[in-house]
Amino acid sequence: RGYKICLSGFTPMELLQNLNIIRNLGGTYVKTVVADATCMAVKRVGSKDYQVACSLNVPTVTIRWLQDCQSSGVVVKMKNYTLQAFEGLTISCTQIMPEERNILQKLIEDNGGKYTSKLVKDGTTHLIAKEASGDKFEYAKLWKNVYVVDIKWVEECIRRKAWVSEVDYFILSKRTNDRKQLQLKHTLKSTSSIKSIGDDLSTRSGSKTSIKVEKPIELSSKEIKEHVDKILRNQQYLLSLINPTMMIPQEKETIFKREVFYLEGFHSEVLDYITRHILMGGGRRSFIFNQFVTKVMIGDLA
Repeated sequence: RGYKICLSGFTPMELLQNLNIIRNLGGTYVKTVVADATCMAVKRVGSKDYQVACSLNVPTVTIRWLQDCQSSGVVVKMKNYTLQAFEGLTISCTQIMPEERNILQKLIEDNGGKYTSKLVKDGTTHLIAKEASGDKFEYAKLWKNVYVVDIKWVEECIRRKAWVSEVDYFILSKRTNDRKQLQLKHTLKSTSSIKSIGDDLSTRSGSKTSIKVEKPIELSSKEIKEHVDKILRNQQYLLSLINPTMMIPQEKETIFKREVFYLEGFHSEVLDYITRHILMGGGRRSFIFNQFVTKVMIGDLA
């Protein structure tokens, strides 16, 4: 009694069955994730509700915890029902040699996931790839409901023994890569042009001080670490002022609906934190600055 329990990722029939278990045990079902929830029973990691629960430090457990509580008649310890790194995920791969694929399959299955050699539109959640090519990659991009990620994502999830956001491990399409390379080329070209103008002016005037180019300040590793730590402290202080419960919409209309955010200049941990709250509010994050972006956030590292 007194337990507030959230549920995420279940079919209507499964949801009804789980609601009956919660009521029979004297608990309370909470539809929206709140900071004072006792726990959230999750069918799969990585969902929007799962990320919200993590950001609010609400414990997440497998549905087996609820079922075992019912069968035993007492509340069992949650620590034995923590979610594995790939809990509820169905993962396929492409462009990977058979020997490596067998190892990958074992790693996925040992950490709660399901491996499949086939790519299924409404079944596969992730596709592990090495580059943006091949039939599987094209279908995954066409369906838009399969995460295409580098194998390093699997390694990082296993290293942390928990699900890790895919945002830093996406395999981008050739068009996206070409656009980034074009932007870089344009930046280098602009820098080269400025240098050429400076050299030309210096030659004409006979003076080397026509355009003053300062040498970059050389910092020791200790000074760099101190500088980065200072930036992180500032960002963490600002984020600590935000009450996560204020970010949860109480109505169907979400506070970031139709908003597309572009983030630049944040440390990876802070970036994950902001991204979670954007998703919580119903918004989206764009990894490319284009005409669809409605909001831009710039950090101290930019």
